[in-house]
Amino acid sequence: LAAFGVAHITLFWWGDVLWTYAVAGLALLAFHRASNRTRLIAAILLIVIPTAIMSLPGMRQRAFGLLYPADAFPNYVRDLVAAMRGSDHGELIYQHLRFVPVFSAGGFYAYEPWLVGRFLFGYVAGALRWFEREGAEHLPVFRRILVWGAILGVAGAALTSMRMLGLFAGVKPTPFQAIAT
Repeated sequence: LAAFGVAHITLFWWGDVLWTYAVAGLALLAFHRASNRTRLIAAILLIVIPTAIMSLPGMRQRAFGLLYPADAFPNYVRDLVAAMRGSDHGELIYQHLRFVPVFSAGGFYAYEPWLVGRFLFGYVAGALRWFEREGAEHLPVFRRILVWGAILGVAGAALTSMRMLGLFAGVKPTPFQAIAT
């Protein structure tokens, strides 16, 4: 998986997900001997905590700044676009390889843990054999997941929409948010 991802990144497009899946898959090895309960707790923590932290104002920029100077992203984008417009495929490959870590740096702190958390949910579902015989024996569980997923999804979408519309502009930040900005 990693080899296909790296080949795709190198030859075609820097936004490939296969290599990130390969990295997340390696992280699952740490949970090989863990109980399903431990996997579920880890999954929830890996999904919620990094996402919440990276959602704080200014955190993505700070996380990116740990690996690259603040002005690096526009420069890398400029060089990549110039290579895409050119006819030298070798230069394009070089710029793809330069851009991948820069592109990934801003989201790595939240995306990879989130991905490992999702994979852990799949690990538990597989260990519990929820999808044998097309999952018919586990319909009540699937219905509960559907209902709670819909409730949380609608609530999250509503909060995101309200934030994007500026409805929280007058809200005083919490002490934790004030520190993060």
